[in-house]
Amino acid sequence: MPVFLTLLQMAGSALSFVTGPAGAITSVYTRKFADGFRVPILVTIQNREIESRYRATALSAIALSGNILISLSGPLIGMSMERYQPSSTMGYFFFIGLLVVLPAAWILRSRTASHTGVVTEN
Repeated sequence: MPVFLTLLQMAGSALSFVTGPAGAITSVYTRKFADGFRVPILVTIQNREIESRYRATALSAIALSGNILISLSGPLIGMSMERYQPSSTMGYFFFIGLLVVLPAAWILRSRTASHTGVVTEN
């Protein structure tokens, strides 16, 4: 995933810490805005990088992995929302993005660039 989309998702999660309707609304719309960019970009990358004979299997495996991740994280998020406030729970995703997703996106970006021979700006 492009680094700017990761940063946009993190910003949306951080807006959850703003209490009241303003924080909730801006958080949801910022994250959905990033999702609107993410899907076409990832589809383009997947179609370009995966050989056509493996594409159906690979895309099915990607979808299955995403569904498994959602089904495993759903109960954890629900328990966290019951124990803490929903805005705090969503705000924690900012820190998860900062500590896990952003470094992973940066590493994958560097590896992809070195694999394809594309020079990226850091």
